[in-house]
Amino acid sequence: MAKKITIKAKLKSLDRIKSILKSMTGFYYLERGDSIEVAYLERKDVNGNPESYYILHFGQDSIEISYTEVGYEEAFRRWDVIKKAIPIISQVASYYDLDISDMIKIIDYAINDIFQSVPSNVKEELMKVEQLRTQINTLEKRLAKLEIEKAEIERKLIETSEELEKAMLKLRKYESMSDDMIREKLIEWIKENNGYINTIEFAKYYNLPESRVNDNLDFLVKEKYLKVID
Repeated sequence: MAKKITIKAKLKSLDRIKSILKSMTGFYYLERGDSIEVAYLERKDVNGNPESYYILHFGQDSIEISYTEVGYEEAFRRWDVIKKAIPIISQVASYYDLDISDMIKIIDYAINDIFQSVPSNVKEELMKVEQLRTQINTLEKRLAKLEIEKAEIERKLIETSEELEKAMLKLRKYESMSDDMIREKLIEWIKENNGYINTIEFAKYYNLPESRVNDNLDFLVKEKYLKVID
């Protein structure tokens, strides 16, 4: 069942957004009376039926984002769809009276959801995510006090989205394998390579920081799972 995100927005010119949305390549375009839908098919199942997709519905009083969650962790999927939808919404933003505070709340909720999914031991990257989250909260406070240009807010939202995505990519590298799994792979590697291991090559193959590889290798030697031969 598709999930939905709704952004409050009042349409000013249907004709203007038609020409913009029609020109987007790779999207399915459909007019429904006084509203427009654009859809992007990400993946089909083995029978050729749509399995993973997202749809943007541009109505008179709101912009809705519908999406599937098949094969994804919920928090990361929600953020992935929001990240893809923001540039599309930005293209037609000048023809809507957008409730920017509503957009910020939606993004803040998505970030908080990801926040709960992050392993507690990844402290350094967690702090970076918290700092980005604080930046969005700061934007919300500024919005209540100042009359800020809409285009400037949209630019800052996109920049913050891109920085958060980079931080989450780093987090996923750290959480991709547990220490126990790394140790098992190290033992397998050494067995398959006649007792030899190149830690740089191992780290690159499994997309791990070399420091984690060396720490776990030292553990195996210390606990006498492995023996260093001069």
